[in-house]
Amino acid sequence: MPAPLEIATRNFVGHYQAIPYALGSPGTERPYFSTNQHTFDIPYPNGITYGVAEYAQTHMVQIQQLLAGQPSAAETGAVDSYSNLGMQDLGFGTKLDTPWSLREPALRRRVSGDRRRPIP
Repeated sequence: MPAPLEIATRNFVGHYQAIPYALGSPGTERPYFSTNQHTFDIPYPNGITYGVAEYAQTHMVQIQQLLAGQPSAAETGAVDSYSNLGMQDLGFGTKLDTPWSLREPALRRRVSGDRRRPIP
């Protein structure tokens, strides 16, 4: 079963691709990296990493490929889902720095014979 952070990241990728898609720029999925080559005049990322943090080198190669495919005058954004890439070396600055928060659901007991109604 995937870890909660992996699930959250994959869900975020779906949301991330929806906006450019709705504006006429469908994205692409690569292993552990989702991209969108849009050049809209909006502060919206062109790439987001996912998978496990151990793929940092793969993520960096994919971000370099993303940059190579963008027009030189286009602002390019990328989301480092694990905050471990050091993208400053590629000219990126931090625009948003926020933690991922997760709350596990509370355990619930069930009444004997009634599997529909949880008891707090």
